[in-house]
This record gives sequence, structure tokens and C-alpha cells, in this order.
Amino acid sequence: MKSIYKYLIAPFCLIAALWLAVGCSEEYKYDTDYSSYDNVSLKMNLVDENDVLSVKLANKTHALTIAVIPENVFIDSKAYIYEVEDASIASVADDGMITLLKVGTTTLTAKFRGNQEISASCTLEVQPTFVRELKVTGTDIRVEEGKELDLAPFVVAIPSDADNKKLHYEVKAGSEELVEIAEGSSVVKALAKGTATIMVSATDGSGISAEVTVEVTGKIPVERIELNNAANLNGKKAPIGQVFNLGALVTVYPSNASEQTLAYELVAGNAEVDENGVVRTTGEGEVEIKISAIDEFQVATPQTIKFTVDASLTLFERSLWFVDTSIVYANGKNYTTDNATGNPEHAIDGKDNTYLALTKPGKKYNQEVTPADHVLFFVVDMKAEQEFNYFKYKHRNNNKNFQIFKISMYGSNDNENYTVIQEDIVLGPQTDSKLLEIEQSVALSKCRYIKVEFKDWYKDDGTNVCVAEFNVGKK
Repeated sequence: MKSIYKYLIAPFCLIAALWLAVGCSEEYKYDTDYSSYDNVSLKMNLVDENDVLSVKLANKTHALTIAVIPENVFIDSKAYIYEVEDASIASVADDGMITLLKVGTTTLTAKFRGNQEISASCTLEVQPTFVRELKVTGTDIRVEEGKELDLAPFVVAIPSDADNKKLHYEVKAGSEELVEIAEGSSVVKALAKGTATIMVSATDGSGISAEVTVEVTGKIPVERIELNNAANLNGKKAPIGQVFNLGALVTVYPSNASEQTLAYELVAGNAEVDENGVVRTTGEGEVEIKISAIDEFQVATPQTIKFTVDASLTLFERSLWFVDTSIVYANGKNYTTDNATGNPEHAIDGKDNTYLALTKPGKKYNQEVTPADHVLFFVVDMKAEQEFNYFKYKHRNNNKNFQIFKISMYGSNDNENYTVIQEDIVLGPQTDSKLLEIEQSVALSKCRYIKVEFKDWYKDDGTNVCVAEFNVGKK
């Protein structure tokens, strides 16, 4: 064999230059002495003894590497032409990165650009990720005689990235008189009292199955009352006239308890409480509300919420509120991450050093890109209809790059149909740190949802706009 190494130094410089000049055309052949590559061969790494490269579709990509023989010869991954016989199964970038598209088998070839006779091929096998386990999460699954229960939430397919997680539910022989399941359904209907067994099977060909035991009972008691986010109201201070819909937040366990209605009782304080758990403060002082199950079993321990009504307050207590925005970025988030802050809820957390951040239209911040024609806004769900006549807004700081200069506010009770509260409200720019907090009256409004639309901001520089604090109240 000729000494290949000394031939490769100069030709590779030429190759690199020509490659940049002509791109990655498969038709181009380097003008070089092919004899300098005598006895050089290639082999795909990670192939088996049958030259099969097996990769899982769930991996999404695979970095292809190629062994050059003899080992003292170096060929850069971008010095190859990559070919995939069936482009619907996979594609290969210039650097050898394979993008996996679907399950299947095809031929993968790599040719050296300097001499396309130097090549290697293998069978690329894109394999499905099969279900390897069905985990039953419920240990005490019960359904009342004559009622239905969806079993899907009780069965988890593992791994989570399995390509086909569709499951088949079937009543096991011997349980037909107790329960029934319609073909293609996961909902079991209870026919008679007793213990029934349901067979759950993966449909991906893996053969994995599991048994679910369902007890058909008489009436099912409420075992536990969960306050959920309603617990955030404990220990807080609220103004006179604020409304809290506790019933929309509190839930019972199990979810299929026979009698799920709860009783809301005003134990102490100046407030009105209706049968659905809607509370309206009417005077100052300590308020205590008891929440109890009303079923015949009385198994669940009653829960209590205590808070204070302060007559000096005019801004609302926001601990039960929720904030959403107008955009969802490619990373699945509806906000722009800025270290530990940027989240929508940071606009209502009462902290000056946190804020809601969104990327300006036509700008990019990390992976958060807002289209140039997108209208940015955030929506505050107060969880109950509130009456208010002013708002309070705070900028992140006195850097006008981050400030919103003008907003419009709209109100709704269904989060779909909005009416104008006030348009084109001027907020900035504010360069004086003493003027960052803005308080302004609006028309007396009554709604559950408030949409705050961004109308103007600094467009010459900066990528994000931020909202440090937002609240409404009644004077």
C-alpha cells in the first residue's frame, strides 16, 4: 500500500476549501490522485455482525460514526455523502446526525467525498419502543353498583416514551356478571356487587398485560376532603367585598364517592357563604369556614379555612388566582424563563424581585420566539366574579427596555367573550424608580377574568417585556 497519510494532508486542505465552495453536491468529485486512497476502507460503528445498525425511534436522533481503516487515516464526518434508501424512515445531516422518522428498515450508505468508491453501507433498523410493563396505580379501586368508572387513570404504560401506549380492556372470564366494558373502551360499568377482574393488555405486540381488581360496592363514602389551592387562603388578609369560590377548588376523595356534595358553613366572622362554597366578605374581623361531607358515612374529617378581613385594604387578596398568557413557546412554556423568574404567577406573588416575562413580538430570547404579528397579553383568572374600579401595576425596574408603555384591559366571565374595561392606558416609559408603581382608576367593572393586552413597548432594543405586579381593587 502507498503511504496514504502524506497524501491526505494537502488534499484535505483542498477538499475542505472546495467543499465549502460547492456545498454538499453528490455529483462533485475531488480532483486528486485516487491512488493515494488504495486499501482505505470504511465501516459503520455500532453495527452487529450482520451489518445492522439498530436504533430506537424514541431516541429521535442518532449520531452516526464511521471507522476508517487504517486507523491513522482521519476523515471528518462532514467529508461524507450520506444516502438513505427510504427517506421516510430517516434522514442524515451533513455531520452524520440521523433523524429518525418512523419504524422501518432501510439501507444507509456513507461515501467519502474525495473518492466515492471508498464507502460503507449498513442496514438501518429503526425499532419501536415497546411497552415493557403495565403498572396499576390504584390499590383500592371501587365503583358503586349501577355506576361507571374509567379505569384508564389507574393504569400506566412503562416506559413513558413507548411508541404505542394504547391499551385494551377486557372483563376476565368469571367476572362477566359483575361488570361489563364496551369494545374499545376503558370504562367499566358495575352490574352487581362483588370483586371483578379486568385484563388490560398492550396493543403494540409486546404481549404485556396486567390485571386490575375492581370492587363493586354499595354506596362509597367520602374518605378525604382536599382543599387544594383553597388552602392558600389560610392566614391571609382580604378587603371587604371580595369573593372567593372555594367550591371550585375543593375536591373529595375518592373521585367516585357516591355523594360528592360538600357543606360550607360560616363558623365565625362577617361573610356570606352559599351552598356552592362561594364566600363574600361583608365586614372586618376573623373569618372561619368549615367544609364537611354530607354523606351518611361521615368518614371524612372536616376541613377549615381561616383568614382575616381588613377594612383598610382595597386591593384584593390574590392567593387563589391564576395567570395565563397569550403564547406557548416551542419549549411548552407560556412565559420567557429568566433565571429563577419569568413565570406568570410571579406577576401576582407580592414580590418586587420576581416578574412575568414575555419575549417581544419579532424577537428571540434563548428558545422563546414571539412572531412579529403576535398580540401579547396575559389573563388573570380571579376564580370568582369580582367588582373593582381601579388597578395597580408595577414595572420590573426603571430600564425602559423591559417596560410596557401602554395596555388595554378587558373583562369576561367565560374567558371567551370580552368587553372593554379601558383601552390605551399609559404606563410608561418610567425612568424614575419612584414612579415604577402605577395606580389608576377604571370604570366600575364586574367580571371573573381580566385580559391585559400589551399595546406599546420599546421596540429599538431589548428582547423581553416584564410585569412585576398586577392587582385590582375597589375604593
